[in-house]
Amino acid sequence: MTKTTKLFAVVAAVAIVLGLVFAPVAKAQTTDIAALNAMIAQLQAQIAQLSGSTVSTPAGYVYSTDLTVGSRGADVSALQAKLGVTPATGYFGAITKAAVQAYQATKGISATGYVGPLTRAALNVAAPVVVTPGTPTTPVVTTSGEEGSLDINDTLSVDSSIEEGDEDVQVLGLEVEAKDSDIVISRIDVDFKATTVATGASDRLTRYIDSVALVLDGKTIDTMDASEADEDSDVYSFRFTGLSGVVKADEVAELFVEVTAVENVDGDDEGTTWTVAIPVSGIRAVDGAGISDTYSKVAGSQTDLEGTVETFDVAGLSGEDLVVSEATSNPDAQSIEVDESDDTTDVTALVFKLKANDGDMVVNEIPVVIATTSGATSTITGMFKKVYLYDGSDLLDSVTIASANASGEVLFEDLDLSIDEDDTVTLTVKVDLNDTDDATFANGDAAEVSVGVSNDFDVENVQGDVVSVSGSANGETMTFYVNGISVKEVSTSVVASNDSETVFGNEYTIKFSVTSFGEDAYILKGATTTATSTGVQFAIVNPISGSTVSSDLSSDADLTGGSYLVQEGQTETFTLKVTVENGATSSTNYVGVKLAEVNFSDAVTSAATSYVAGLNDIDTEVSRLK
Repeated sequence: MTKTTKLFAVVAAVAIVLGLVFAPVAKAQTTDIAALNAMIAQLQAQIAQLSGSTVSTPAGYVYSTDLTVGSRGADVSALQAKLGVTPATGYFGAITKAAVQAYQATKGISATGYVGPLTRAALNVAAPVVVTPGTPTTPVVTTSGEEGSLDINDTLSVDSSIEEGDEDVQVLGLEVEAKDSDIVISRIDVDFKATTVATGASDRLTRYIDSVALVLDGKTIDTMDASEADEDSDVYSFRFTGLSGVVKADEVAELFVEVTAVENVDGDDEGTTWTVAIPVSGIRAVDGAGISDTYSKVAGSQTDLEGTVETFDVAGLSGEDLVVSEATSNPDAQSIEVDESDDTTDVTALVFKLKANDGDMVVNEIPVVIATTSGATSTITGMFKKVYLYDGSDLLDSVTIASANASGEVLFEDLDLSIDEDDTVTLTVKVDLNDTDDATFANGDAAEVSVGVSNDFDVENVQGDVVSVSGSANGETMTFYVNGISVKEVSTSVVASNDSETVFGNEYTIKFSVTSFGEDAYILKGATTTATSTGVQFAIVNPISGSTVSSDLSSDADLTGGSYLVQEGQTETFTLKVTVENGATSSTNYVGVKLAEVNFSDAVTSAATSYVAGLNDIDTEVSRLK
């Protein structure tokens, strides 16, 4: 027979095999698909041999990932080209597996058809390797001729609850041991059934699982899509055939059934429990003498499924949540200089953090609330002109304040802000303020900006499910002045005021700075613990009944008519010293001091305005009297 005639005969044989594959369904059900795939691979190899062609990939291609049945992509295409699988579709199927087995046999690698580290190392040699595909070879068995058996020693710990989108989750595991010879696992049956179905839930496996895989000692030996299962009386059965999983003589291996969950579990389907089983006689294996036998272990809670049984459920990502919290850079209470005729812009009102717990998520809407403080005469629309939301320097959204915002809620929309699992983003709210001539906006009015769960966020995970939100962040008080002061802490200290054994006391010192804007500010010399229209008011933390309190206020500022002058645009430092003495014979009292008010006026004789913004945060430590 000539070479051309042989080639024609082989091509005809391929056509016959393909005819078998696409025969009527009744006939296909009796056909061993794995055997057909192997025959096709053999015939393709003969075509390549008779046509005198071989296929190889260029030298230098690096295979960086493990490949197995079901893999897709450039690595698979390169592998097919290297091993002569045509056409190079980029999908790892039975024909590619057969070619890999043939290649592994030429390299002395266990012919499992799984491209793992050893096979990749062989493929990644510098010189191109030319391989003519052939029929699948028997896995490497080093105990040829020896009879043996497969013992199933125990079940292994697995996951009983998985979440949508989880990949390669172990739901059933067995410890297997090869006795007296190498054992080749060639077939495994796996059954699934929904045994506890929630009201309104589905009992279709594909609503929960995308794929099922068999893993032997960390290597995937086969994978099937959930849609490939045979369904009978609500039992979904998978038969993995043509396997080449080798357990070496007198060694123990771990065999797992792994599943990949669907990306989005319907809410009604949560709470459904699935039973997974390797049925009685569900494992077929061949020993070194070529003797085939079936094996099983009855374990687990038996229902109407028999064999080794485990249960699991698939849930939505209910553990995910978005946590709101105050950022360390959130500004302290502050006085803001506003203008009579010009708007004031770019004022930082709030800095807060969003953390994505336990999953990636997208934030679409964030509501913030603006509230006037007690005693303010202005409205939200009178004070504020525009509100902005920034992610760093990137503007996410802005809202112009109108009558619709009179209640104080401002909604930032269409943000499309992605936050990766366990990552945190820091966002900033800035505001523009109206001028005081054209708005209902009184000197000394104040407001605060906050964000929290009492308002409606719009957050979803990558599956489109709603994510819950917890936590809050509150901006400190902003007090608005055309003419006013700002006060900041410089330092605080506490020292013992005397050495008496019967009188215990401490001297508390608070240094603070005062900056004036708009016009000069006058602060009367002197400090008291009672409400006053002049000077500085302070408060005792943990006051002691019958104790003696004395105070002194000093400054580097010029003293004019009994008042310290802080010129417009200037900053002066003030020192408040407070002594607290206790006449009791015990020193168990702990006392502190904090600022309460700084009262200022625009002239020595004018009525004073009380400044309180953030002063409660300026305090000494609470210290035991000594």
